[in-house]
Amino acid sequence: MNRQDSSLPLPRGTSGLSLLILGALSALVGGLIGLAMFAVMVWLCRHSWVVDSAESHGISEQHSSRLGGVAIFLGYLAFIFGAGQALGVYDERGWWVSSKLNLTTSSFAVPVILIALVGLWDDFAHHLKPALRLLLVGLLSCAALYANPDFMPASAYSWLPEALNQPLILLVAGSLLVTGFVNAGNMADGANGLLGGVIIIFLLVANWYQGDFHLQALVMALVVFLLFNLATGRIFLGDFGSYGLSSLVAFLALDLYARGDFTLWFLGAMLAYPCVEMMRVVTSRLARHESPFSAGNDHMHNYAYECLVQRGMQNITANSLTGIGIALISAGMPAFLVTSGAVPTPSTDFWFAYFIAYLVVHVFVAQWLQRCVEEK
Repeated sequence: MNRQDSSLPLPRGTSGLSLLILGALSALVGGLIGLAMFAVMVWLCRHSWVVDSAESHGISEQHSSRLGGVAIFLGYLAFIFGAGQALGVYDERGWWVSSKLNLTTSSFAVPVILIALVGLWDDFAHHLKPALRLLLVGLLSCAALYANPDFMPASAYSWLPEALNQPLILLVAGSLLVTGFVNAGNMADGANGLLGGVIIIFLLVANWYQGDFHLQALVMALVVFLLFNLATGRIFLGDFGSYGLSSLVAFLALDLYARGDFTLWFLGAMLAYPCVEMMRVVTSRLARHESPFSAGNDHMHNYAYECLVQRGMQNITANSLTGIGIALISAGMPAFLVTSGAVPTPSTDFWFAYFIAYLVVHVFVAQWLQRCVEEK
């Protein structure tokens, strides 16, 4: 991404009434913590450091803060420690009540934070090349999976040929999966509500299966962020947010599959947009003899946004409608099918067919949108 020079001021076009409404909604969703998160995001957006230029995402006409992930992390901590007492997560001695806290989520907290810090360094310093960032993420992912072999046990992959169902091969494959999804998630952080929406839906489904106060606190922080992101377009997850949240989702997906709660194809369907779009863009760029790691505006959400703008929709509306629309269609539909009881998650054949159908439709729609934009 291209960053805006930190000496350039961040535009302040959001009206006072809009901020008042957003503050009220944030308080309604998250109480005092939600209101505090709102104040932090307003403060971040009124400072011109760590800012993306309007052109960097190819989907906005205003400068935006890259520190949305920082606001989410602070909000998550506040919900964990501030709301925990009120919700009964602590007992009278101040200890966690184990029945309301799934400690599995805590077991990969350290690697997730370290991976997020790789993104934070790039948010501030801008010195890490894409290949180096991916290498660091890969090494941290490998170390995390090595330290927690239960995330990828051989028993969960008994369908693999014996030659492939080996600890070392599973370790490498898991590391590549986490690294690939981190890259895919970072790519999707371009349209308002897109990556945040997909992650919220995934975490809600995960929490639906295994009640976890960590996940509930993170969802609360993400919802407050999403309100501000959708309404203003002035703040994005940034590399800290996209790296941290994407790695969390990847580790959580591996853990859920290892414990038999989900089929791989259902997980693929839930996270289809960033994964399929990354594969489509990389394949397309390689065919054009371009670097697959370079920033570009050749993503499906870029084309969808341009089509809406060309038809007269305001930029911020087109941006937010693109992001939240894709998130609801790509992740929301599988989530609805399982939470409504229409389709069970272990139905491998159904979810395999669903994923393949989504892949075909995704590629077709992306090409159609691209043609619509180029014809204009």
